[in-house]
Amino acid sequence: MPLVEAYDGCLWLDDCHALGVLGTQGRGTYEHYGLHSERLYFGATLSKAVGAHGGIIAGKEEFILPIRAGHIANGANASVSAAAAAAVKGMQLMMTQPKLREQLWSNARQLKSGLKAMGFDQDDTPVPVAAWVLKTAKEMDQIQTEMMNPGIAIQRTEYVGAGPNAY
Repeated sequence: MPLVEAYDGCLWLDDCHALGVLGTQGRGTYEHYGLHSERLYFGATLSKAVGAHGGIIAGKEEFILPIRAGHIANGANASVSAAAAAAVKGMQLMMTQPKLREQLWSNARQLKSGLKAMGFDQDDTPVPVAAWVLKTAKEMDQIQTEMMNPGIAIQRTEYVGAGPNAY
């Protein structure tokens, strides 16, 4: 924060993967690291931990209005009523049921532990995300098929621009 304050600036964080996950109340990265300042802002999607459509930008009106009026919202549509209601309910659940977050972390630890036992490196980051790299697309297809047999759906992803071996 000293650098931001020294230049009379502000810091905006894309906190899409942390909202609902990090911090004792699920408020994200700033809460997780105990950062508080009038110069800190964040935005996040509601499609991850909240399980809804749309996104949020939290902050003072003088910060938010130029963003809403700028080109960043070009082509954006307001959420339909049902999606907005789902977002409100998701936020209510996130704020009132910390046990859901605890269960997420328990599931993530179990998954990472299992992947480590299978020989896949796993990091110890403060996010419940497990990723691993396979050598070929055929290996990914095989794992996806084997996971689907007991009813576990995983997404098979090829990262565009990451080279021929990015599975």
